[in-house]
Amino acid sequence: MYPQLSLDRFTTILMVCAIGLTAAIADINAPTAAGSNPDVTVGTITGVGHFGTRRECRDSKQFCLSDTQCGGEDICSPEIASFSVGTAACNSGDVPLNWCDVDTQNCNEDQHPVIATNIYRLNDNRFEQIGLAWVKHGFAAVDQDGCGLDCQDAGTSDLLGVGCWDVYDVKLNANQNLLGPRSEINPDTGQFPFPYILNNLALGSSIFKRLQVRTADLNAKDFPTAQFFAEAHYVTADDAAARNGNNNASHVAVNINGPSKNGDYAVNLAGSTQTEQPAIRAWRDNQPSVVETDIQIPNEGLFILAADATDLGDGFFRYEYALHNLNSDRAARSFSIRRPLGADIRNVGFHDIDYHSDEPYDRTDWPAVITSHNITWSTADFDTDPNANALRWSTLYNFRFETNAPPDTTETATITLFKPGSPASMSATTVAPLVTLFDCNSNGIDDAQDILDGAPDCNKNQSPDECDTDCDGDGTPDDCQTFDDCNANGIPDECDIDCDNTGVPDDCEAFDDCNTNGIPDACDPDCDNDTIPDDCDNEPSADADDDGVLDCDDLCPNSTTVQCFCGEEVCCDFGITLCAIIVSPQACLDFGGDPQCLPFETCRDGCIIGDADDDGDIDLVDFSALMLCYTGPNSAPDYQPPSAWCRDRFNFNTDGDIDLFDFANWTNNQPSP
Repeated sequence: MYPQLSLDRFTTILMVCAIGLTAAIADINAPTAAGSNPDVTVGTITGVGHFGTRRECRDSKQFCLSDTQCGGEDICSPEIASFSVGTAACNSGDVPLNWCDVDTQNCNEDQHPVIATNIYRLNDNRFEQIGLAWVKHGFAAVDQDGCGLDCQDAGTSDLLGVGCWDVYDVKLNANQNLLGPRSEINPDTGQFPFPYILNNLALGSSIFKRLQVRTADLNAKDFPTAQFFAEAHYVTADDAAARNGNNNASHVAVNINGPSKNGDYAVNLAGSTQTEQPAIRAWRDNQPSVVETDIQIPNEGLFILAADATDLGDGFFRYEYALHNLNSDRAARSFSIRRPLGADIRNVGFHDIDYHSDEPYDRTDWPAVITSHNITWSTADFDTDPNANALRWSTLYNFRFETNAPPDTTETATITLFKPGSPASMSATTVAPLVTLFDCNSNGIDDAQDILDGAPDCNKNQSPDECDTDCDGDGTPDDCQTFDDCNANGIPDECDIDCDNTGVPDDCEAFDDCNTNGIPDACDPDCDNDTIPDDCDNEPSADADDDGVLDCDDLCPNSTTVQCFCGEEVCCDFGITLCAIIVSPQACLDFGGDPQCLPFETCRDGCIIGDADDDGDIDLVDFSALMLCYTGPNSAPDYQPPSAWCRDRFNFNTDGDIDLFDFANWTNNQPSP
């Protein structure tokens, strides 16, 4: 219970009266009215106030200047400045909006808005969240005509009338009694316990629960050209039930100056409130090359992804991503960008924002894992740690890297959601390194996307299992199952070389190997089938024509002679179609010619090439057969491929045609009759 609420109500009424003139002239970008539903928006951010600077022990919250002043495992925090954002809310719907508190007549005490406030910095084309506060619990709506929507007074402070606005100044939004934890809010439904549980009514130091920013993030020496933005974000149950939650955040540019000699910071509004636009939109407003993508989770909240690529001039590009969770209770636990195969990656980075004032969430940064296909940042899943450092509502995390792959604006980023549900992940088109499609199963979908869509990848090699080696055809890749591997070569024994079909790989069994060539004798060539390999057989087979080709392999066993092979004379070619001179091979080389018999065998399978009738000599019968086989070059318009018989007998250079080149070799390279 809040004993001071009546005083606060009175204070609010007085404050509204005091700023009435200011409200009348305020520059309000009025939202478009919704229909048949309440719709809360931030009409104006009225100002930002500073409420002290402090260093304190993380656990004990005692003031400190160094780690030695914190006992045990306490660590003295960096210097932190605290702020508060003043807000004026509008009901741009067409029915009154619940605004109930502990003393209510029209609705339950938990049916009121909560207000999250944040500060962001844009510097060197990098948009980061640098501060967040606990949520302010709203109470006592005071209907005023400041939204430009023709306020219809609801007649009670438990409701914000149609078209009316309600104002909380920076002091009221800094009231620690009224600040509750974000961790108890469901931003998608607007539901929360009330009174809130964690640190209910607790007071603390000047920075406790308030909008905290490290002073190092405000240092003008380090960020001389930086721009800063304040954001306010309302969440309430009846607005959420109407599915109007995506327009509940607004932002404004601010100048932050300081610290002064007494440690104060002065914050001035630097423009008009950009209503219904969360602060992440300011990045593209100031840098038109930014690619912005809304990622709407089905029947749930909204993520906004902004990204840009900068040419560094050394062959590398810097990729910057800012992912904002506007109102998803499921949150996000990983962010992934596809990596071009072989691309160099450097300067991988991550930035988040720390929760504070005893919020239960872990602060561990998301580590990046780089594979051949992806760059992925992630935290623990929900089942492992419900308080892991997930990207929760009204917060923004950054991911960055540099690579030598150029940008493409049609690539895909993937976020995996933290809390269980369907879908488990969402993909979005954004700017990213240009990736060539890898599609091993030819289904038109990149392999990495196939896997994200559920294709099995048991060995985590970024290739669907159906494309991996599966020598036994059992549907499971070889390296995802246990198998017998007697020779430890990574091949299942049943798929290994077993030429003698004993059921045991050849190099895992003893076998006869007369020629020591590592092949079982039973598998070696045995022309005469006497079970002795030919090169171990003293008389493997007869060679009737003594041409060096065993009769069992010789297609012309009786016709050719040793003259079949290149002899003492060759055709010496000097780049003309026909032979220039007939000399010895060495002489031809000495003259700078090309000995034509060297690249061409003069026998095939024991038959003289060009000897059509296999009688061992070259005569007019063979010439007649050559003319019948002649086709001309295969580039000729009327070219017809020769028969297999013609190719065997007359195609000296095995190019598939019988032309003048073959005629010249037939004429000059044959043994004499």
